[in-house]
Amino acid sequence: MNRIALSGFRERWQTYVGAIVTVALGVGLVQASLLLLLSVLGMQPTAGADALTQARADGSRIVAVTVVSVTLGFAAFLAVFIIASTFAFSVTERRRDLALLRIVGAEVGQVRRMLRGEAVVLGLAGAVLGIPAGIALMAVETRMLVAAGFVPSGFSPSWQVWVVPASLAVGIGLASAGVAVAARRAARIDPLDAVRETGAAARPMTRSRWVGGLVLAVVTVALVVLAPVGGLAGAQAMAMSAGITGALAITMTAPVLVPLVAAVLPRPRSAVGSLAVAELRDARTRSASTAAPLVVLLALVLSQPIAMLSFTDAATAQIARGTDADLVLQTTGAFTADPASVPGVAAASTEWAVPVRVQPSGSAVPGMSEELAGTPLAVTTEALVVDPEGFAAAHPGARTAMQDLGGRSAAPGPGATGLGLGRAGTVAIGDRALGAVRFGVPVPAGSAGQVGIVVPRGLVPADVLADSPATTFVVLDQGADRDAVTAALARIGTVAETDAWAEDAGAAGLDQNTRVLLVVMAVGALYAVIGVLNAVAIATSGRRRDFAVARASGMTRGQVLAAATLETVLVAGSAVGLALVATAMTAAAVLTGTAQATGAAVLHVPWLLVVAASGGGLVLTGAAGLVAAAVATRQGPATLLAARG
Repeated sequence: MNRIALSGFRERWQTYVGAIVTVALGVGLVQASLLLLLSVLGMQPTAGADALTQARADGSRIVAVTVVSVTLGFAAFLAVFIIASTFAFSVTERRRDLALLRIVGAEVGQVRRMLRGEAVVLGLAGAVLGIPAGIALMAVETRMLVAAGFVPSGFSPSWQVWVVPASLAVGIGLASAGVAVAARRAARIDPLDAVRETGAAARPMTRSRWVGGLVLAVVTVALVVLAPVGGLAGAQAMAMSAGITGALAITMTAPVLVPLVAAVLPRPRSAVGSLAVAELRDARTRSASTAAPLVVLLALVLSQPIAMLSFTDAATAQIARGTDADLVLQTTGAFTADPASVPGVAAASTEWAVPVRVQPSGSAVPGMSEELAGTPLAVTTEALVVDPEGFAAAHPGARTAMQDLGGRSAAPGPGATGLGLGRAGTVAIGDRALGAVRFGVPVPAGSAGQVGIVVPRGLVPADVLADSPATTFVVLDQGADRDAVTAALARIGTVAETDAWAEDAGAAGLDQNTRVLLVVMAVGALYAVIGVLNAVAIATSGRRRDFAVARASGMTRGQVLAAATLETVLVAGSAVGLALVATAMTAAAVLTGTAQATGAAVLHVPWLLVVAASGGGLVLTGAAGLVAAAVATRQGPATLLAARG
């Protein structure tokens, strides 16, 4: 059995190497993200820092924790998906060899134990390589976080000794889980059916694939339908998720969908084209396994920016519509002059952005006593400090909320969704307590950006406001000299037209979202690219006999390489088309979500990214197919066929 296993390894080394690489990268990404998360959680402000500095440090830590947590989740998700796909495909490619073992006397349990043993060995090997790879990936992720401004310069994550056995366990666990389902199905198939490729062995679509694809399709439709009721933030999250669940639904049913889409793609009418199409239709499992990681990669790369850009544009337009002012003045620090005293200014309303910590009071579960449910956790958010009367004049949509604001009352802001503020709580800035407040009428979206709470000016000490960024909305007297007023205000701070300010505010929010997305997407895209290359290599490694037969029948090596490359490109083209269908689910959720949340449907498609990602996927997959086919055809056809005989 050991000699057979060694012979199988020499013959299908690409399969084993690909499995080790995917496990190593999965272990490295999870290890790096986990160590970063623990280090970010332990970040503390500089000793002796004032209350405002402490509050800003708390806010930065929350953002950094969120980014690293999402990165860790993405890394874990992609690790499970890519590793499971790799092992399932490798077992499928070896189904005939496993059947021969059954025919010569191996029992079902022995085949399963052999595959599990291989998975443990491969998982251990991948984990051993993944530990040093994780150290390198942690350094890369740290530089990305520092460059994006999520952690301070000089931040250095700490190494934990316990991560070594944990990484080994993760590697073995991922590999074992990845091979479990495929090994069970391969062992259940009748060995004669597997050898003759008939019966269950010839059916690429199993009941579990149909059920999984249907469930994921229902989830995708539900996300699109529910997007309009999720608010601005909820709709954006649902739109981003719809593209991913749609892509997963497609990968589950890919053995049916890929050949259908490939059938309508253009290809040459020649022996090369006929061979490529015949191979694609005949090997549906191979085609689906090659297309799956590319579908997920493109859906990931396209759906996230489309949702982010569209909702940013929608929020920017909503802010502009909800603001009644001629000019906007932005300052930091105490005013050198009162903007309202500038000649030609009819009214001036100032707002300050201050990071705060809110401890909600009452039960964490509405309707349940605090003794049973416990008190909600404190949340760090941004507070907008305003004069209620002036704020209502600058933002007419918030007039009702401002009527209830004053004294010890505050208002939940547009970004309060999910914070669990409840009806009351205590507010603090750093170690300075501002006291208890009750939460009244929420401030509508478009009037206060995405702040968590809006509080009256009298609640926050003047020295805190003096060190906080301020935005003043200026209304001019009728007939005032606009240029003169602008010049006078420019001596106090930075002046902009209202529409230009709204665009800059949207761009600032987009910039942070983009930085978050870049960190997360870089991790996801790297792993998905590895999955694409690995799938192509595995798919081609098991076709040496097919290539030899084609060459023995009269085709040249160049024609065989052209046919293999064309087949891979057709599969990649199908994957691109299916990924665009999945991305269309994101677009549908964006349109309905922005229409309901802001009153106007907005869709921003970065066409350059769409073309570059789609073209890059085609080129990447085609090049990988060509290289893998060239390696598989190095041996002479007569030698290979004689060995098989």
